[in-house]
Amino acid sequence: MTSITKIFLLAMVLSATIFSCSKNNDAINGAANTATAASSNLVLSNRVLAAFVIDSSSLSIPAASLPAKGYNKFRKQLTYDTLSTANKPKIYNIGDTITLLAYIKGDDFALSKRSLNIRFFQVPTSFTSSTSFIKPTALYPIQAAEDSIRNFAPRSIDVLNQVSFASIAPAVTDSLKVTLLAPESVNGINYNTYLVQYNYVIPVALSGKLISVNFTVGTSLRNDIGNVNWIYAFYVR
Repeated sequence: MTSITKIFLLAMVLSATIFSCSKNNDAINGAANTATAASSNLVLSNRVLAAFVIDSSSLSIPAASLPAKGYNKFRKQLTYDTLSTANKPKIYNIGDTITLLAYIKGDDFALSKRSLNIRFFQVPTSFTSSTSFIKPTALYPIQAAEDSIRNFAPRSIDVLNQVSFASIAPAVTDSLKVTLLAPESVNGINYNTYLVQYNYVIPVALSGKLISVNFTVGTSLRNDIGNVNWIYAFYVR
């Protein structure tokens, strides 16, 4: 057998071996990965992201997909010039309807174990470093509040009104609209993004109060990305 023939046969055998040992990237076992996501060894914290929608770039979706009459008409976030009109809390009356718009993103299993909660709360009654988004010694209290946008959970005695929904799923009612956006698959595990629109009629309980909004997916853990606040969002006459 000539050297050229031997080299050719060796190359054929080597190629077959490499091919047989290579991973088939098109054969991801989705069911197995979903089971992995549901493993009792994995915690649910930081697997669902909750956030307010600022504009269409928040989700990279067409502006036409967002409420035409506006949404989140609150004090502008991340600005500390309190003399600017845009930075002052918006003023509403009892009976006014405001539109809250947020989104939730996470893997299917984690989403199935969470709920949807919107809390309207007053300025905290206890001002300590551990229970308030305002530290007593803060040089710039509003900035301190914004910096605590995720790690603050309002105390029950400060919550003036709350709306809750047991599951995160598409829905359309007079007050709530939950829309499923384009699903994603990452390594065989399904991830979904939900756009949440809630039309809130301001009740008497908020009268004369400076209101902050807490949007959470049912976790009680501080610093969880499923918990977010809009500090000093609006004032009710």
